[in-house]
Formats: sequence, C-alpha cells, structure tokens
Amino acid sequence: MRAWGKRVPAWRPRRSARTLSSMTASLVSRPEVGPFGELALPLVTIAAVLVALFTARRLFERHERSVAGHRFRDQSWMVALTLLGALVVILELPIQEETRTDLLRVVGLLLSASIALASTTPLGNVLAGLMLRSGHSFRSGDFLRVEGHFGRVTERGLFFVEIQTEDRDLTTLPNLYLATHPMTVVRAPGTIVSALVDIGYDVSHARVRPMLEEAARRAGLEEAFVRVAELGDFTVQYRVGGLLVEVEELLTRRSSLHEEILDALHAAGVEIAATSVAGLREELGALTSERADLERRRKEQVDERVRQALADELERLSLREQRLRAALRGRELEGC
Repeated sequence: MRAWGKRVPAWRPRRSARTLSSMTASLVSRPEVGPFGELALPLVTIAAVLVALFTARRLFERHERSVAGHRFRDQSWMVALTLLGALVVILELPIQEETRTDLLRVVGLLLSASIALASTTPLGNVLAGLMLRSGHSFRSGDFLRVEGHFGRVTERGLFFVEIQTEDRDLTTLPNLYLATHPMTVVRAPGTIVSALVDIGYDVSHARVRPMLEEAARRAGLEEAFVRVAELGDFTVQYRVGGLLVEVEELLTRRSSLHEEILDALHAAGVEIAATSVAGLREELGALTSERADLERRRKEQVDERVRQALADELERLSLREQRLRAALRGRELEGC
C-alpha cells in the first residue's frame, strides 16, 4: 500500500500489550490452591514459635543453673517472648482482616483486665516484682529483714523472693508482700553490728566503756563505739558495736561480739544485770531496811499490844523477804 509514493508498514501490537496478555494467560492456566494451601504458612509459623519458645526455655534453665540470681530476668524474657509469639501467630492466621482486628482487641482487653485485677491475682506479684526491680531496693546477696523475717537473698523470681535464714532454711516471700511491708536491707559495702547490754548503776561508765570498745575490736569490727542507750530504773543500757565491712560474715561477727562482751565483763568482774534482777534486788534492799526499822521500834516500844502488832508485821515482812530471795536466786540461776 502506497501513499504519496511511499510504502506504509503494517501495524504491529506493542510489547507491553503482548506482556499483559501472556501474564493473564499464565494466571488463568495456574492450578487452584489445594485445601491445605492457606494453612501451610500459619502451621509453619506456629511450629517455629513453639520451637523458639522451647529453645529459649532450655537456654534460660541452663543459664540459671550456671549463674545464680537471674531468675527474674529469665522469667521476664520468657513472658515477653510468649506474648510476642502469640501476636505473630494471630497475625499469620488465615482469617479476614476485620476478624484479626477484633481478635487483637480481645487480647488487649484481656491484658487490661488482668492488670486491673493485679492486686488480687498472681499478676500483682509480677507488678510488685517489677516495681522492686525498678527501684533497686535490694539485690541477690544482700541481707533482708521484713516483719520478723531475716536472711540473705538467694534468688529473685518473677513472683517471689527467696531468702536463706540463720538456720540455713529457705523462706519464700511474695513480691507483693515485700512491696506492702517496710523492709530493712543490709548493703554489701558494710553495716553496723551492735549489741545491747545492761549493767548496774554501781559500775561507772568510765570503767565500762574501754572494756566494751576492746570487745568490739576483738570481734573484728572497725570504728568501735559505746553509747548509753537508756537509763533504766535499775540498770544502765549500753549499746556497743562497730563497722563490719565483710557483710557475708554478719551472723558470725554478731555472735563473736556477744562472746567478746561476755568474756570482757566476766574477766573484769562486772555483772551483766537484767532489769528484773536489779528490780528484785532493789525491792529486797528496801524490804530489809523496813524490817530493821520495825525491829528497832519493837524493842523501844513499852506497850505490849503495840509490840505484838509490830511482831506480826515483822513476821509478814520476813515471809515476803524469803519469797523475794527465792525469786532472786531463781532469776540469777536462769541468767547463768
């Protein structure tokens, strides 16, 4: 075909059109997906999550056996990994987008409800443990005293804290219990070890102070001190102590301090007087003075009836004196 003397080439379809036609044909001819095709990816995801969680748990258990004091961290990681795995499985389920969104909302509501009820459920211990961790209240190896419980922290878990008592027994304290009760922590840099001792007023504090300070130094304490803690009715209470740098020896040094105090006072002939014993002695002394006064008055009295009344009163005081002496002897034997 010629136009104006020139040959016009025949029309050919564009390459993009041919490509689109071939892609359409390939899609039309692709076989249909099998009945388990849509479930293949979710099943693989679930299997991978389970294997990962099992492997992580085995690694954490092995790490816990080799390194003590990391149970809280390992359990926290396991909870976080479990929640992450559940989220991944939900995202890979072959469900509609609206259903997946509703499922995620339900999971969020369950978590919110659990946190809201944390004060009456085991989750309260988890939140209390996180609070104690964030506040750095104590760590493994510290000595802890709370509501009559005293011991060394051996393990910190997600739900509880384990301490070893003076008898080498293990006591478990829930995190929520620790968060709601005042506690005393003995830190590793050092602590004050002290003891109380009662001594009678007949012994001067200038004589007592050097003996007690020397006892504290012999017990292995630094910066030994002696203070008058209380002026009682019958005795003076002294507090003797010093700085202990090696906190691991707290129980041993406390016992050594008591032993050194006993040895120092016994060697000097100073009696450790309990308040009850001193009170009995004071009462016995007053009774003896009263009986001597009555005896003197009876001898000076001329009237027979008055002399008989004074004799009866003397007999009553003598019986009371005997009872006091017996009680005093019993208290002194108990203190031996």
